[in-house]
Amino acid sequence: MAVSDDVLDLTRLLNEAGFGAIAGELLTEIDRGRLEERPDPLGDDEANSVLVSVPYEEAEQFKAAIEMMRARLIAPARAFAEAERFASKLAGKPTEIHFVDPRGGKTVFAEGRGPIGDTTLADELDAFLVELLSGPIAELDR
Repeated sequence: MAVSDDVLDLTRLLNEAGFGAIAGELLTEIDRGRLEERPDPLGDDEANSVLVSVPYEEAEQFKAAIEMMRARLIAPARAFAEAERFASKLAGKPTEIHFVDPRGGKTVFAEGRGPIGDTTLADELDAFLVELLSGPIAELDR
């Protein structure tokens, strides 16, 4: 299946910025297509249905890629901030969540993170991705 130029530009920019894993996931997901429910061709009953993979048309691939990024990056960041706010409320004091590397027990900190429960970075990334939808991505790196 052909991948749109906008999606190729987006994945190239992600890769150059050090986010090659996300770029690869996007290409894999675009290649896989979306799931749609269809009547079961082998079933006698119309109530039976199956999920089939339907390729994205080139014109809809970029929007799908942006939505995938929002689902993988923005939604989890907002949920993380909400978890910190909830933990702080339960504890009655500011509570910061840390990740611990299970192999070495070392705490992993998020670089450039804001205050506890802050969604500013997620909101800024979301606004940027929405802005990308309004114009060609190729203009970004010029």
